[in-house]
Amino acid sequence: MLLVAFIAIASVAQAQNVKITPIGLRTGDFCALDRALLFEDPTGVRILYDPGNSIAGPRDPRLGTVHVILVTHAHGDHLGAVVLNQNPDAPNAICAGNFPSIPTPNSITAEIAAAKNSAVFANATLASFIATKIAAVLGTPTTAGCPGMGLGNEVVVPLTSPCTAPLNSGAKRTVRLSSASQGVAMP
Repeated sequence: MLLVAFIAIASVAQAQNVKITPIGLRTGDFCALDRALLFEDPTGVRILYDPGNSIAGPRDPRLGTVHVILVTHAHGDHLGAVVLNQNPDAPNAICAGNFPSIPTPNSITAEIAAAKNSAVFANATLASFIATKIAAVLGTPTTAGCPGMGLGNEVVVPLTSPCTAPLNSGAKRTVRLSSASQGVAMP
């Protein structure tokens, strides 16, 4: 539902196309266990949706800049309980159940947010949980909440440090690139 709303709002607001790239176990495929989708809005805002277990860590070259990570719920296959341990570009990359992986104690979501200074949006309880994981990755006592300005709770990116914020039912967040006049509204 949130995914459909994001696509609709971004498309209508800009009357251009949102680029959607699956970040899966095998590049170019969207395998059964894949969850991660990277949305690039025409304004330049890049949103990673449910990082999952198909990302080879925060240095995965398929990611590039990640302004926002949107996590739908607290299952390991959405937060990212393991780091992909195969080259997704290899012709023999596994696209099924027993893919090579390494467990990660803090989640792929937290590792990416910490490395890329991303904002993480999730429900309030999950956002708080992810904040503790980001703090553990960074070796700091806490992770800041995302600044929210105005009626749309606008967050201007890029950020200088990672942050977390709730995005509950009925809430609104807008993410705007610092060089843009418009942003992406997430109802």
